[in-house]
Amino acid sequence: MADTLVERVTGVSAAAGPPPPSAQVHVVVKASTLAGADDDPATIVGHGPVTGGEARTVAGSATATWRRVVVDDAGQAVTVDRTTSTGSAVDASACAWFRQPADWSVRDIDTDNRYFTGDVRTFIVARDGACRMPVCSSKIIDGDHIRAHAAGGRTTVTNGQGLSTRCHHLRDLPGWHVVGSSVRTIWTTPTGHRYESRPPPVLGWGSEPP
Repeated sequence: MADTLVERVTGVSAAAGPPPPSAQVHVVVKASTLAGADDDPATIVGHGPVTGGEARTVAGSATATWRRVVVDDAGQAVTVDRTTSTGSAVDASACAWFRQPADWSVRDIDTDNRYFTGDVRTFIVARDGACRMPVCSSKIIDGDHIRAHAAGGRTTVTNGQGLSTRCHHLRDLPGWHVVGSSVRTIWTTPTGHRYESRPPPVLGWGSEPP
């Protein structure tokens, strides 16, 4: 009877089970590792490090979408390419896509939008990896204006940082102050203590530059 109820309410056979949930998983991996030239570790954003083989398995899914993150010599994100490529097995066409010039325009987007969305949010999540509050490493939920939007702060990658919802609310409480830019922010607590926050390398601290 329970199986019949599930089938009539959801339209899905109890034997088949519910459809798999849709999810967006950000895997940051060196192009050389993705191509199988080496087996360096990768990072699942918001989760942590995984092996090169695990990253290739996720990236090799037919439903996966690849997007290049351009980094500097220290491995920190400079921009995210607005063009994408479909997943599945790495082949000559994918390797050729790796070598194409990147679209740098994301870093220059300036909008009156109140919220961080689209390519700007994608880049901030890829650049920051986890909440930018200095003592927090929670998953990024909100895009935050370092200079408040109400005070004239623009919705740009240089004025944006990724925060957990808790830290986003915390920074607006009396006595808390955040100044700087995405490259370096200074958090001042109600007790006057100051803490610095910088975006990490996209593969995590201690990783070799991609």
